[in-house]
Amino acid sequence: KRINSGVKKYEFRKLIHNKDKKEIENNTIAIYESYPVKAITLIIKVGKVYEYSINKLWKSLKLYPGMSREEFLKYFHGKKKGFAIQIKKKKEIKSIKSENIRKIYKDFNPHQNYREIKNYFPKLDEKLQIISRNL
Repeated sequence: KRINSGVKKYEFRKLIHNKDKKEIENNTIAIYESYPVKAITLIIKVGKVYEYSINKLWKSLKLYPGMSREEFLKYFHGKKKGFAIQIKKKKEIKSIKSENIRKIYKDFNPHQNYREIKNYFPKLDEKLQIISRNL
């Protein structure tokens, strides 16, 4: 909701593997909204992926975090560094419910990290490619 409203300009993550960082930077990714929605609801065009110490991450991006400093520090509690995914553009889509995806892909299980849809779920990738053409 915060991304779609424009309040949130960065998606924060505790961990992004180098391989994933390279794959998502300047690419298009689908956002899966967890419980209670349980659906892909948004497609975003990613800009840069930043990797900084927690203090530098907050100081650099505090004007656009989409959360309070307290929420930010609680999320990154115990971590020395964090990641911020720049959201350049966004497109809300008609929800693609996980139950509908599982009708085609029985093993669909959304992760908290990133998975290349085209390699795992080619039919879903085709649909998302069509939806995101004008992003």
